Amino acid sequence: MRPLLGMCVWCLLLAMALPCRAATPILVRADMWMPYNGHPEAPRPGYMVEVIREIFEPQGYAIDYGLISWSRALEECRHGHIHAVIGAGEDRQTDFIFPEEEIGWSGYAWFVRTGFNWTFTGLESLRSVRLGVCDTCTYDDALDAYIADYRHTQAVQPLAGEDMVQKNVAKLLGKRIDVFYEDPLVVGWELLRHNATHLVKLATMAPEERFERIFMGFSKARPESRHLAQLFDEGIRQLRASGRLAEILSQYNLEDWKAQLPPDRRMPPAQE
Repeated sequence: MRPLLGMCVWCLLLAMALPCRAATPILVRADMWMPYNGHPEAPRPGYMVEVIREIFEPQGYAIDYGLISWSRALEECRHGHIHAVIGAGEDRQTDFIFPEEEIGWSGYAWFVRTGFNWTFTGLESLRSVRLGVCDTCTYDDALDAYIADYRHTQAVQPLAGEDMVQKNVAKLLGKRIDVFYEDPLVVGWELLRHNATHLVKLATMAPEERFERIFMGFSKARPESRHLAQLFDEGIRQLRASGRLAEILSQYNLEDWKAQLPPDRRMPPAQE
């Protein structure tokens, strides 16, 4: 027994003496956009955050995720100060390295106060209301042009920074705007969180072509980005095949977006 005990002690001392290999950090930033991504330390930090942690941490990486404004996140990723952003729309694929696999499916709807009778029937219908929008978001060419034309008037009120949805809901309920344009999942989550589902209603859902795949966008300024994009593709396919992705999404009352994608939107994004 003594030789065996001595061997165990020796192995323990050797293990303590050997340096532990630290996990390689991946710096990921985005703005608040629940249920996609939220506070880093929350029990439910957003399904995208949970997904990327499950993909990369078993590969020896540590996800360093934090909240900053979306405009700052995009800028820091372009310059390589961080590794990636999460929730980048397809219009950002020229700015970043995208994996083949998306991390979600996002669209828009027009929201008003309950009791406010208005529906979107075209840009002309916006001329009778005060519109709240995200200052760093792009929509479609016609709406972007309308926002540019009226952004310095009461007709269009852009918001930047963190918690833009929360701020637009507050402005809507405070009657400082009449309409805002946002992802229905995000608005639904925000209203549920504040027990305000009875105070705001969906006026008009945007057509299917206004929905888009969203991605984890990696910095073109960092040499490891293509490898990380490949690891993401492999990881999310494994999560989907094992059923783990469905388990994560169910915690947010969501289902796998793949079934919602039209056939012509299932191709990988063209890389620059």
